[in-house]
Order: sequence, then structure tokens, then C-alpha cells
Amino acid sequence: MIVVGIPYVEIDSDKRAILNRCVSSLKGQDVVIVVGKQETLAKAQNMLLEMGFGMGADYVIISNDDVILDIGTLDLLCRPGEIVSPVVHGGIDKLFHAHMFCIPKTVYEKIGGFDETCPGAYYIDSDMWIRFNEAEIPVVKLESVHINHPEPGRTLEGMSQSMQDCREWFVTKHGSGATSLVE
Repeated sequence: MIVVGIPYVEIDSDKRAILNRCVSSLKGQDVVIVVGKQETLAKAQNMLLEMGFGMGADYVIISNDDVILDIGTLDLLCRPGEIVSPVVHGGIDKLFHAHMFCIPKTVYEKIGGFDETCPGAYYIDSDMWIRFNEAEIPVVKLESVHINHPEPGRTLEGMSQSMQDCREWFVTKHGSGATSLVE
């Protein structure tokens, strides 16, 4: 079984419409979709990972609430022992950015979830990428699956102080040299 977990932090009418577009783009896939709300992104993502694997999933795909699946099927992202992400159009696109990614249960059991000590949403994907790298877990971008991130500016709204706080957390945890690996 594949579970797609979509975390969100706040709800308003604009956000609901964006979330509905995301969920609609995933219809017809052989997946179970769960949506969860927590006070931080890391907590929401961890809750969804725990829910998905608790439901018996072999893979959990974590997706931003504002992406749209354009090309391919989500089952293509499911590969044993690897973290797989699709190609991202319209937003920040780096090897591992948590727009959407698939984590196998065996990887989750090995390294756990997101670090909930991060003070915000930024750099938690970079922290996770470093943990994958340290555990020698391959991170793969799959060219046959594409998603669109149509509103990346919304994600970046009001980020300056939060991003700075998260960057300081990241540097404290991994050292100032680690930022060159992920920025």
C-alpha cells in the first residue's frame, strides 16, 4: 500500500482551494490520501509518516499541499531503499526538496522522521537530506514523474525571520559548511 500524506499548518478559503487542486491531481492513483494538521511542518510530516506506516503502508509519499501532479504515476516513486522525488516545475528545484518525496518504510525505520526542534518550516528538508546522505541512502530525482508548484511565492511569504531562525538552527546542528551542500 502507498499512502500520500499532505501536511498543512493553517486553513483559510484560499488554502482550501489550493489543497483541493493538489488532491484532485492525485485522483485515479492507486494510493490512500491523508491530510494532517499540526502546529509545525515537521510535526505534521512526522504525524503523516506515522499514520501511513501505522496503516500498513510500505511507502509514504509526503507532498506539499500546493503541488499538482502533471506527468507520471506516484507508484513510480516507490523504490526499495531509496528516497525518490519527481521533477519540480515552477519552484525551487534541487535534488531533495520536500515538495514531494517517497520514503520507504525500511528507510523510515532506519533514520526516523523530521527533526521537530527546527523552529519553522525551512531547512528541515536539508537536514533530512544530510541524514539520508550520512546513512548512505540514495536520493534520486525521477525524470518520468513531474509535478508543478504553481504558487512558490506563497510558500516564501513572510519567510525572512523564520528562514533566518531555521538557518541558524541548521548551522548550529550541522556547521556552517553544511549550508554550501544544500543552498
